Amino acid sequence: MASQQQKTPDSYITIRLSENKPVGTFKVNKKYQGYFFEKPELHVTTEAYDTPLKAANEARKLEKLLRKTEKKKIAKKAPIVTKVRPKKLFTEAELATLTDSSMRLRFRERWVVVSPHKMYVCEPTSPKEIVSLSASRNDAKVFNTYEDAMLEVKVLDSVVRRGHTVTRFWEDTQFTS
Repeated sequence: MASQQQKTPDSYITIRLSENKPVGTFKVNKKYQGYFFEKPELHVTTEAYDTPLKAANEARKLEKLLRKTEKKKIAKKAPIVTKVRPKKLFTEAELATLTDSSMRLRFRERWVVVSPHKMYVCEPTSPKEIVSLSASRNDAKVFNTYEDAMLEVKVLDSVVRRGHTVTRFWEDTQFTS
């Protein structure tokens, strides 16, 4: 006949969870385990520690680690793609050729940075590049104000090479082609 093991009150653990205290400890066989509660789950450290402070600190580290991995999972969602209207830039001479004066009202003043090689400054194509250049003014990086464009010129003159200039163009706000 097999001997039956009698269950005593020491063979189980009761943990009282509190909304105000999400991180805590409990004692098992003279050692402390850390835990943290995140609805609907209870996370417990796998190691036992000599003091409740060490156990609680390890539970906090585990909580931070799990939150970081959750944030990374959320951040990996597909980016939202928006339609970008192609821009068409006109010089003042091209704008003056328009005969209808009411048609000129749909144009807005824009500023473009031009390199010393008479190429238009564009957004960098890779993270390692500071700037990229294009022969087409429609590919250029467009600034809404002269001050923003001059700030870019100051940066490029100090980092890349001196001699960048700012040129004014006019953008058609109703251009859809």
